[in-house]
Amino acid sequence: MLLLMSEPNYTQRQRQLRNIVVMALADGSIGGREVALLADRCVELGLGQAELQAALEFGLGDDAALELPPDESTREEMLADLIEMMAADGVLAETEKRLFALAAAHMNIVGERLQEIITSVVEKQSGHGRKDAST
Repeated sequence: MLLLMSEPNYTQRQRQLRNIVVMALADGSIGGREVALLADRCVELGLGQAELQAALEFGLGDDAALELPPDESTREEMLADLIEMMAADGVLAETEKRLFALAAAHMNIVGERLQEIITSVVEKQSGHGRKDAST
């Protein structure tokens, strides 16, 4: 399920973290790489342990759903985050792919633009892989 309305009690960064958690849990489990990515992204967003805990509780709840951001740049950033999370455990589960496709379609990010976002994330991850290998 996708939420289309913003919850006024949450900042955009908190909603973004919740979206990442929803994707992390979309396949029914969360592994070590996914937890590490969540922790890293939480720090990048300037959020703390309390916000991460709240996001995890939301993701585990019955009402867990993606919340679609209102503006295009935030939507593209959300899709990039979702792609990274989907790939974190090395397995692209069917539920993850469906959730991603549904979100992209609802936000009208399809075709060439969607492929550009995917390619950008893959190239970014490949760059990190080469950097890690040389260290």
